[in-house]
Amino acid sequence: MCRILAPGPLIEARALRPVGDAPQAPFPGPQSGRWRPTRTIIFMTSRIARHRARAYLAQRARCYYCQCRMCIGDPSTFARSYGISERLVRRVRCSAEHLTARRDGGTDTRSNIAAVCWHCNRLRHAGKTPMPADRYRDYVRRKISRGAWHVRLVLQNLYSPDHLSRL
Repeated sequence: MCRILAPGPLIEARALRPVGDAPQAPFPGPQSGRWRPTRTIIFMTSRIARHRARAYLAQRARCYYCQCRMCIGDPSTFARSYGISERLVRRVRCSAEHLTARRDGGTDTRSNIAAVCWHCNRLRHAGKTPMPADRYRDYVRRKISRGAWHVRLVLQNLYSPDHLSRL
C-alpha cells in the first residue's frame, strides 16, 4: 500500500489494474468487474499532519518563526514559481512544530502545533535543549533583520521587501 499525505479531508482513492487477460477497453474502469486495486492513497491520516495543514493555512503559508513562505505541495512547481532551486525548496518545506514540547507536557492539539519551515525546525532542535518557542522566534527575527538566517536567494525570493522591514 502506498500512503501519500496531502492537505484535505480523509479520502481513499484506488488505482486499478486489469486482472488476467481482460480486454483493454478504450476507457477502462471498475464497471467491467475485471479490475483490481493496486494501491490505496490516504490523504492526511495523521492528526499532527492535519493540524500542520490547518496551521499552514491559518499562517498564510508563512513559517511561524521566520515568516518565510513555505512549500507544502510539489517542490518543483514551488521552485519554478519562486525562482529557486529544488534543493533550496527543501529548506522551506513545511513541517509541524510543537510550541510546547511533548516532553515538557505539550500535547498534540491544534493550539500547540505550528507550521514551520524545515530549516527553523532543524536549527531549533540542534542544541541539547531547544529554546522556548517565543524566545526562538525573537532570535530568528533578529538574525533575519541582519540578513543572516536563510541564504540570500531565499531571502530575496520568498520575502517581500515590506515584509522584511516589519521584522
